[in-house]
Amino acid sequence: MIRLATYLFLCSLLTTISAPAQEKINFASNLSAIKIPHTSTLSSYDPNKFFKPGDSTFHKGRFWLVAGGQAVIWAGSYVALNQAWYADYPKSSFHFFDDWDEWGKMDKLGHMWTAYNVA
Repeated sequence: MIRLATYLFLCSLLTTISAPAQEKINFASNLSAIKIPHTSTLSSYDPNKFFKPGDSTFHKGRFWLVAGGQAVIWAGSYVALNQAWYADYPKSSFHFFDDWDEWGKMDKLGHMWTAYNVA
């Protein structure tokens, strides 16, 4: 589990460094340069159509499907985290703990890095 967390952290670090937020890529213009062979299945294919905005109507069913999916993933991640990291340790109420001797404030660095990437 720690290997997976380390891998995910390094992937997010590398993607943040390699793709700055200010850099914008025009995918449609890049795709127009790609030559697509005209066969019977691709004769009406337009590579720029994929990147055009869709209709702006609100789909109530789609909204609730996505919101419900996110809620299930969010709750499931908390359950998985509890089982993976905290199941073997006694639980207590909220408290402050000086972790300098054990972790050297690395969790604070992790919170800072996450907040930076989310913002």
